Amino acid sequence: MEIPVQNYPYKFIEGGGEMGALARSFDWSKTSIGTPDKWPQSLRTTLSIILNSPFPMFLWWGPELIQFYNDAYRPSLGHNGKHPAALGQKGEECWPEIWDFLKPNIQEVFNEGKSVKYEDQLVPIFRNGKIEDVYWTFSYSPVKNEDGNVVGVLVVCNETTRQVSRFRNLIEQASGPILILKGEDMVLEVANQSTLDLWNVGPDAIGKTFLEILPEMKDQVFLKLLQEVYINGTTHYGYDTPAVFHRKNGEKETCYFNFVYQPYREANESISGVLVIATDVTEKVNTSRKVEESEERARLAVASSELGTFEVNLLTNEIVVSERFKQIYGVSDPTKRSNFISAIHPDDLRIRDEAYKAAFKTGKLEYEGRVIWEDKSEYWVRVKASIFFDENRIPVRLIGVAQDITEQKLFAEELTRKVEERTKAFEDANKKLKRSNEELEQFAYVASHDLQEPLRKIHLFSHELLKHFSANDNARKYAEKVCESSTRMAGLIKDLLEYSRISETEKSEGEVNLNTIIKNVLSDYEILIAHKKAVVQIGELESIIGVPLQMNQLFYNLIGNALKFSKEDVPPLIRIKGEKLSLEKRRSLNELQELEDYYEITVQDNGIGFNPKYADRIFTIFQRLNHSTTYGGYGIGLALCKKIVDSHKGLIYAEGKVLEGATFTIILPCQRD
Repeated sequence: MEIPVQNYPYKFIEGGGEMGALARSFDWSKTSIGTPDKWPQSLRTTLSIILNSPFPMFLWWGPELIQFYNDAYRPSLGHNGKHPAALGQKGEECWPEIWDFLKPNIQEVFNEGKSVKYEDQLVPIFRNGKIEDVYWTFSYSPVKNEDGNVVGVLVVCNETTRQVSRFRNLIEQASGPILILKGEDMVLEVANQSTLDLWNVGPDAIGKTFLEILPEMKDQVFLKLLQEVYINGTTHYGYDTPAVFHRKNGEKETCYFNFVYQPYREANESISGVLVIATDVTEKVNTSRKVEESEERARLAVASSELGTFEVNLLTNEIVVSERFKQIYGVSDPTKRSNFISAIHPDDLRIRDEAYKAAFKTGKLEYEGRVIWEDKSEYWVRVKASIFFDENRIPVRLIGVAQDITEQKLFAEELTRKVEERTKAFEDANKKLKRSNEELEQFAYVASHDLQEPLRKIHLFSHELLKHFSANDNARKYAEKVCESSTRMAGLIKDLLEYSRISETEKSEGEVNLNTIIKNVLSDYEILIAHKKAVVQIGELESIIGVPLQMNQLFYNLIGNALKFSKEDVPPLIRIKGEKLSLEKRRSLNELQELEDYYEITVQDNGIGFNPKYADRIFTIFQRLNHSTTYGGYGIGLALCKKIVDSHKGLIYAEGKVLEGATFTIILPCQRD
């Protein structure tokens, strides 16, 4: 029977909802840790934090790993499973189905006193009456007693099964093969249906190694490339690369792919596998090869074709021709030169005349033109010849060859048609890519929507905290700031959701007060600014026409970068100023419109700076110039800044030197069309 809270002698088990009540009524004398009056202060403090935390937490205590957990963790145990028996139970008895995974991690924390972290880790557990695939993002941290010895393991966790499922659904909907291979053995962890269909395997291939699934790849290039990406952390691109598959009917099939092998990184930036994105270009390659074969046949035809020869006495105009020359021109009476000239198409006579004028100066005759046979059929002819002169520079003889190039001309027309077909295929591919981008935007909307639930809890519990503090209590000030921040964040998420519903940026545009935007951003960074003793100097800024949410994102990222990439032991100094862009500078920037007025804002810092040769690279998504273990992030912030500025028809660029700080310049139109 639960002891009423007001009569319970141990304050550290007060509150905590359902789990607090269960902890108070539990008979701890039957466990190795004994009754609460014998518990050490480290256990009391840790348990008090866990029971009153809105974030899922779990605790293993002592040699037998006696278990505690809070209300936020409770839903992850499901129904008809481990709850409530897990409370006070030994860890090994509670988790037999995954103990081979849990024990080494727990032991590492106890032995080395180091934390262990996993992101989106598959840890199947027994709940809801069966073993379920559950994904977790969690950390194991040591809990030390008064002597500094590790006596427990604190687990801070979050179930990410829904998010992982959405990610996998997005992969599944992709039209081309997408897969994730893990570890040195390249174990298939994720693969969409396109991959399974290409490999001609079923879902049971998940969990097998790359070579177990496709043993024929052992001596092909792909396994070596995968291992290089995994070991070196470099991205590899392949184009029109052949892959030979051994099909079940005993036949071999050669397919061609464009693909990218990209390191798959965990939250701590360690490489755990390789992400593969491929496009089957077999049809394109085969078509291209057919065109190349046609070109080769044309070259062979030209090389092996018989040439017609001719010789002209330029003083008497007499001509001597070969039988093949007569055939090329379709002339039955070869005795007169005028007969051959008459066979030339009237529209091409000017080309011939111009070629002869040049030849009498250079000594070399060359031109192409059409000839009309006596049956009115047309053929293309290429003529090459040399003119010989006497000692007085008078042309006396012309010797040359003629070649039927009709087949080449027809081939050129066919090639033009093929190019037009390829262009259309490329345009169709772009349309498919646009549809994929729209699907990604829908995914971003869903992800943003899911942010609201934990935010509501933050808002609710922070308001509850305010009830327990007096007006002069310092803790009330911090609780009020949590309330203010959660309220502002809720507004931002609402704006983000509204923004994701519109198809045109202009529909959400309006007048943006940049002073208010930056004031709100600095409020968000208030704690970090105080911690780093940063100084932020802001000039008076003008209002512009733009999207308020995007402007908030722009300066949030720029100011955040200035704080993040500061020098060690040197307080950050950030200067923000704005002014109308001068006419001279506007004309020097070709990207800007000549007749528009622009506003220029600069964000300058005294941080670690960067090598000027990377000034363009820093705006590319996922590009990082600094080691992630020293400076966090994923290389997305500045790419987002550029996208925002581009959508406002503006310009952003960066200047800096190593260890001498950086300056980001943003140029935005004063008015939008």
